[in-house]
Amino acid sequence: MRAYNINGKKMGFDSHKFNVAFKQYAKSNNMTKTALYNEISDDIGVSFEAVRNWSKNANGPGDIETINKIENYLGVETNSLLTEIEGGAEVQKLTDNQIKSFKKVYDKSKAFMFEFESTHGFNDICKEFKEKGSKDPIKETYVYLDKRMKEIALTIEQENFYFRNADIYTELWDWLGAVYDIYNDKINPSFDEENYEPTDDEDYKFSTADLESILNKYLPT
Repeated sequence: MRAYNINGKKMGFDSHKFNVAFKQYAKSNNMTKTALYNEISDDIGVSFEAVRNWSKNANGPGDIETINKIENYLGVETNSLLTEIEGGAEVQKLTDNQIKSFKKVYDKSKAFMFEFESTHGFNDICKEFKEKGSKDPIKETYVYLDKRMKEIALTIEQENFYFRNADIYTELWDWLGAVYDIYNDKINPSFDEENYEPTDDEDYKFSTADLESILNKYLPT
C-alpha cells in the first residue's frame, strides 16, 4: 500500500471506504457499477480498468491528488478515503517473471509512442486514409488507434498473472488511461501543410517521461 504523509500521519488508500462511497453514490444517482466506473474515469482522467481495480481491493491511485479528485466526485470529505497505516511503503521489488511481463508492456507502449511521434500525432495516418478516399478519415484513424491501444491493454491484462497485487500493475493502467489524452481531439487531416505545426512534441515528451519514470522506479540502473 502506498503511503501519504497527511498532517504528520502515514495514510493509505482504503478500498473498503472507496467501495462504500462508490455504492452509495451509485444508489443515490440510480447508476450501474459500469456506468459509474466510466463516469469517474472520464472525470478524473484515468482508465476504466484503474477505477475498477481500486474497487477490487487492488492497489489504489498513484498520488494523493487523484484520491482527492475521487473524493470530490463522490461528494465525500477530503482524505475520507484514506486510512492510517503502520510504516511507509517501499517500492516493491519485481520478480523475474514480473520484469519479463513489464518488458512486454513496455515494448508495446514504446512502439505506440514511436508511431505517435513519427506520424505527427497520428495526423499522417489520418491523411493517408483521406488520400485513399475515406469518407470519414478521422473516424477510421480513431478505430485504428483504438485497436492499437487495446493491444497494450490486452498485454497488461494477460500479464496480470504475474502482476497481481503489484503496484506497477495499477500504474501501467493509469499511464495507459492518460495516453488517450495525447491524441484525443487533435487529429485533423485537413491542416494547411505550409503552416501546420505539430502539437505532438510536448505530449510525446510528457507521456514518454511518465513511462520511463515507471521503468526507473521499479528497475533502477
